[in-house]
Amino acid sequence: MAPSKSLALAALTTLASAQMMQIPPDYSPSANLRLGVSYNGRSIVPGSQLGIQVPAEAPVINTGLSNGNPNQRFVILMVDPDAPTPEEPTVSDILHWLAPDQRRLDDFTIGGPEALVPYARPMPPPSSRAHRYIQYIFTQPENFTIPAAWSGYSAENRTNFDTVAFVEQAGLPQPFAANYFLCSNGSDAIAPYAIQVPGYNGTGNGTSTAAMPTGTGGFVPGPTQYISGAGRTIVGAGVAAVVGAVAVALL
Repeated sequence: MAPSKSLALAALTTLASAQMMQIPPDYSPSANLRLGVSYNGRSIVPGSQLGIQVPAEAPVINTGLSNGNPNQRFVILMVDPDAPTPEEPTVSDILHWLAPDQRRLDDFTIGGPEALVPYARPMPPPSSRAHRYIQYIFTQPENFTIPAAWSGYSAENRTNFDTVAFVEQAGLPQPFAANYFLCSNGSDAIAPYAIQVPGYNGTGNGTSTAAMPTGTGGFVPGPTQYISGAGRTIVGAGVAAVVGAVAVALL
C-alpha cells in the first residue's frame, strides 16, 4: 500500500473511532454504551452542539436496553470539565448533577428519588468557547453511600469536582453508559434553540423544530471543532465529513 494511502487509512480509523465514542476522547472514565439523553423528546447524539437555551428541567435518561433487573439501582452523574474556559479549566469539573438510588421507571427510563446535587442547566460564560457536558450512569453497588469527602457538594457548591477520584473512592464500576454534548454562549454559539448534529452537512432543507422549550431553529450546517487546552481534538460535527473525505482518498 502506498504511504499516502496508509496515512489516510490511519486517519480514517482514528477519526471513526472518535466518532463512535460516547464521551470526548481526552476525558475519562470511558463508556462503551451510548446513554439515552433527551430534552423535550429530542435525543442527544454524542458530540452535538446545543444552543444556550438548554432547558432548566433535567433531561430524560434511559439505558437504551430493555428487560433489565427491576431492582438494580443507578447513579446519574453530569459534569462540565471546561470551566471557566477549556484553555484554563481552573474550577473544573463543575458538578451539574449527582443522583444516586435511581431505578428503572419502565423498560428504558431511569429516575427516582430527589438528586443529592440537583440538575443545573449548562450556563457557559460568554467569554468562553463551547464547554463539554458529559452524562453518565453507573450501576450502583449494594449498600452504596457517598464517601464523606464528597458529601459537601450541593446546589451551592459544584466546583472542583474530581470525577475520576470520585468514581474510585465511591467504589463505582466502569460507567454503564455515557453521552455528551457541547454548549456555548460565546462567539462560537449556534442559535439559542437549535441543535447541531454531528455529521450534518447542510444538504436538504436542513430545518427542524428545535429541542428547546420555546422558539424554533434549524440544524446548523458546518463543522464543530473542539480545541482542548492540550491541543486540537476533532469531535462531534465535522468528523463524518472528514472521514468521508479520507475514504474518497483511499479509492
